[in-house]
Amino acid sequence: MKRSFPIIIVLFLLLQLSFAQESYIDSTKIKNPKLAWKLSILPGLGQIYNGKYVKAAILALGQAYAVSQFHSYERSGSIGKRNTYAWWIAGLMIYSMLDAYVDAQLSTFPAKAKDGTAEDIPPPPKTGDTQEAQEGNTNGSVN
Repeated sequence: MKRSFPIIIVLFLLLQLSFAQESYIDSTKIKNPKLAWKLSILPGLGQIYNGKYVKAAILALGQAYAVSQFHSYERSGSIGKRNTYAWWIAGLMIYSMLDAYVDAQLSTFPAKAKDGTAEDIPPPPKTGDTQEAQEGNTNGSVN
């Protein structure tokens, strides 16, 4: 058992290296999580910043509905329903802030296409290629 432990560790590390994938991050797609959650204090702005327009519209409409119901129950004197919508307002605001923060953090995470390949990641160079072959042979000589 003592001899097989180092072999198992080496095999585990080799297995991890075989699944490692080199990725290239487009710096224009990196979002600032601090800015995203600060913007989402107004419902939907953090989602707009992250490019999630449908989610922004749903959150903004939900917040507007909750606020309108809160005010209508406040005028009618129904304290229980008013408090329920106050909790909805607070919950939607917290959800909006957390969602914007997480979306901004994951803005550089590669999305998977339906065929299982990453959409935003170019294929890594082949191991046998040299830098000159990757850039194109400019001096006319044959490799």
